[in-house]
Amino acid sequence: MQMLFNSKTITRDALSATATFQTAANTVNLKDWARCVVRLWIYGSGAGSGAVTLKQSTVAAGTDEKAVSFSAYYYNADHIDSDVPTKGTATGNTFNAVAVNTKLSVYQIEVKADMLDIDNGFTFLRCDVANVANAIGHLEYQVYEGRYPKGADAMASAIV
Repeated sequence: MQMLFNSKTITRDALSATATFQTAANTVNLKDWARCVVRLWIYGSGAGSGAVTLKQSTVAAGTDEKAVSFSAYYYNADHIDSDVPTKGTATGNTFNAVAVNTKLSVYQIEVKADMLDIDNGFTFLRCDVANVANAIGHLEYQVYEGRYPKGADAMASAIV
């Protein structure tokens, strides 16, 4: 099974200062996908931190959003020199992403579609990132395990 035919990577917030991330309506729709990895890349130019929270909604605009319950995330404070992630614990569905001076850090959160309130129509997911001072970042979603496998050129869209 090739990854290309079973997953999609979606960039919703491109490389920019985290203060200018426009995460408010940048959702992905998991109605056709069983899993998603939310990946936040941060390059620090000094020390700083900012809250990261997962949100779910029934519409792409997120007007009825509520938090997604999760307790674990994985991070690597120096992704250039190490590929070994460390498990972190979220408190109250939130954790703080930290900018490390001159280091590329990566934060990853595994989301199963059944973590969302799908029975009540909550299929849209987004990662809310507060400003991480002294940093630029990139936010992406990798959806995989399509509910209706189709092949690379016919996979369901996760962007609405």
